[in-house]
Amino acid sequence: MKYFFLWLLFTSIGNSQIKSGIIDYKVKLDTIEGLKNSKYFKNNLNRAIVGAEHLDFTLTFDNQNSFFEMKEIMDTENMEIYMAKIFSNYRGKTFQNKEYSFAKIDNEFGKYNVKKEVSKNWAITSDVKYIDKYKCYKATTEYIVVNPKGTFKFPVIAWFCPEIPLPFGPNGYGNLPGLILELQERNVVFGVKKIALNSKINLNYKSSKDDVFLTESEFNTIIDKLSKNVLDGK
Repeated sequence: MKYFFLWLLFTSIGNSQIKSGIIDYKVKLDTIEGLKNSKYFKNNLNRAIVGAEHLDFTLTFDNQNSFFEMKEIMDTENMEIYMAKIFSNYRGKTFQNKEYSFAKIDNEFGKYNVKKEVSKNWAITSDVKYIDKYKCYKATTEYIVVNPKGTFKFPVIAWFCPEIPLPFGPNGYGNLPGLILELQERNVVFGVKKIALNSKINLNYKSSKDDVFLTESEFNTIIDKLSKNVLDGK
């Protein structure tokens, strides 16, 4: 294992000429065992699985930052597409650097900037598979959801490419010795569709003095309260 990590290091150094690019992703949703007994969630998930076929995402990056966003869809009233957005855990355009990421959320609940630390708890394995023509390695971690029903942990699997030695990926995931070409978050899989490296890109996000950044916990508290008010008719 020691030599494996040294190999990853030297591979990254040897391919450091890759400084920017654009990755297009598709998303696929699978069923969830725990929802089979819930007719409401099962029906909505089935709708989302159909709608996911119409979703396309783009990761644009340079050697310091990245933006992950969903491409515009004309049919915004389509319920299958609406459910696919929800079940894919896509919150909005996500900015990421090497330390943190944040999503710019703009929906029926309001406008928010939700910030989170980039995962540093990856377990890198020697498992290999090729995506497009690129050799990728498997890494695992988990994401934690805290809500009124308790604390829940869900698995995350990333396939990252040391040949593209930049620490970015879909949905704000990163901090691996290579760009993530495939990401599975519970039942949601972002898979690469097209790779264009060394495109002419220079990303530099400048925050406004009016920007307010919330943690994921703070944001979830707000949404829980707003959702309860909607259900209570307030």
